[in-house]
Amino acid sequence: MTGIRMARARWAILRRRSAAAVVCAVVAAMATVVGAGSASAATPVGSVVGWGVASSGVQAVPATFAGATAICAEGWSYAGAVTPSGSVVLWGQPSPGVAAVPSGLTGVVSLRCDATAVLALKADGTVVAWGDNASEVNVPAGLSGVKAVAAGSGGVLALRTDGTVAAWGDPSNGQLNVPAGLTGVRAIAIGDHHALAVTSAGTVVAWGVNGDGESTVPMGLTGVVSVTALAWASNALKSDGTVVGWGAGTSTHNLGQTYPPAGLSGVTAISGSGVVALALLRDGSVRGWGFTPGVGVPAGATGISAIAAADYVSFGILGAGPVSTLTPLEGDGQQVLRRSKFPVRPAVRATDAQGHAVPSAAVTFTVTGPATFVGGTRTITSTTVNDGSATAPQLVATGTLGTATVTATSGNATPATFELDVVLTVCTTLCT
Repeated sequence: MTGIRMARARWAILRRRSAAAVVCAVVAAMATVVGAGSASAATPVGSVVGWGVASSGVQAVPATFAGATAICAEGWSYAGAVTPSGSVVLWGQPSPGVAAVPSGLTGVVSLRCDATAVLALKADGTVVAWGDNASEVNVPAGLSGVKAVAAGSGGVLALRTDGTVAAWGDPSNGQLNVPAGLTGVRAIAIGDHHALAVTSAGTVVAWGVNGDGESTVPMGLTGVVSVTALAWASNALKSDGTVVGWGAGTSTHNLGQTYPPAGLSGVTAISGSGVVALALLRDGSVRGWGFTPGVGVPAGATGISAIAAADYVSFGILGAGPVSTLTPLEGDGQQVLRRSKFPVRPAVRATDAQGHAVPSAAVTFTVTGPATFVGGTRTITSTTVNDGSATAPQLVATGTLGTATVTATSGNATPATFELDVVLTVCTTLCT
């Protein structure tokens, strides 16, 4: 068989398979799919950069939809997202049963999209499911305390906060045979025919079909923090930022999804579905491996904060890069008398190299000279909020006259400085 004919045959296999579309990525703003574009300074933080088959139907995000908190994609026919109010929006070409989002559904924090069903995890730890697969949407009565859900090929796993795993759905593919006594689970994944769990010890437990070695965990594998169960293969992310792959022992099933690129490191998250695998790196770039167009990360796509892999369309969520600059907002140039409190607390805004505000960044404020923070300390660390701003505690002058300097630092960013004077007389107009 020629290379082209082989490729077509493999593609036909993919089109026939029931995709394990377990795709979810946290987002902060409007879900806007960009065909072959890349994340840039003009793209708002939280936008979704998409790549893959343009005709798949899932790229047409509703124009009226904005402010998503989570997103999922089935891989070919439809995608969905959670709104800030906790409701669910679907688009593309979902089947009638999948499109029928339960009326009044709110409080949703994440979604899992399968070919024939949608599963929504709510903030209260319960799961709501709907779709065309009766067994998949039949959530066990009384199920609660759930913190993660995985779904694929008609099977569903739910990870409880106590570290145990519940399973339901179509049992024919083997993913529901959770090992007896399995506890201490921290992460789960489900593929077309097998499932994986990460234990509190950093090891991986696998069950289900093992025709290509997908359930044969490498000897001595430890330090695992998350896993993806692909078609005929498995990937595991280790705490050192490397990815280990195994399975796909049959040549016709090895479509490149098994083993990550040589030398891949600095990985913070992985995502996989079918024969597509993605890795998010610390620098905000994305690497992909596998066979389908879902691997084709747009050139120059950087500043990504989350990833979602699917067979035909994959997504990356634009996030702010590392802090590049700290800009003073207020608090500079104040004057107070000895042993008095400075009325304005020094504040800065943290931005990345593209000017995006950087939330959740650590900013350290250090004061030298005749002042301390209230309580007597001279160094304190604050965390930036959503607009990238961070504020120091209130400052109090000591009994010495002079100029106190406050320096704000964050990683390798350009520091911000403030000068505050301790004086005998406070000048409210013009001092002579």
